[in-house]
Amino acid sequence: RFFGGRYKSLFSNTIVALSLLSAACVDVSSDVELSVLATERQALEASTVEGIDLVVAHAELAEVHVAPDERVAVTVLAGNQGSADAPASRIKYYLSTDAELGSDTYRNYDRVVALAPGETGAESANVRIPADWPEGVAYILVVVDANDEASEADETNNVVALELTVS
Repeated sequence: RFFGGRYKSLFSNTIVALSLLSAACVDVSSDVELSVLATERQALEASTVEGIDLVVAHAELAEVHVAPDERVAVTVLAGNQGSADAPASRIKYYLSTDAELGSDTYRNYDRVVALAPGETGAESANVRIPADWPEGVAYILVVVDANDEASEADETNNVVALELTVS
């Protein structure tokens, strides 16, 4: 598992760099975000899931207050916490009035390269808020393996909801 260990180190270094950058650029409320990030990193590295298990290891919005007809940048770190190689897949981005995936508004996608066990891939996209979207709380849903290209051991952990305010 030479490559798995190498990618875990790359992932760990990426998380450390993101954590340091976040700590240098944000206020005290970042402590909560950084602890969540650390928990997610440990889960990815410590997983013993047999097979493929694609997850959103980290996701964030560039802005949390967006006007209708504006774009918001989304950055994502997709990871394979399983024990088998994952094929190339897609992340899809949906705009929603709640934090659950359902009949939501599709907005964009990213192509994710094939991921070895423990490996991650950084992705980003812009999501436009429609001009007629109602003001108030909304969610951007980030869905890994959105087209079911991978036969995953766990299909229940593929969605992360990012809250924003449309005003």
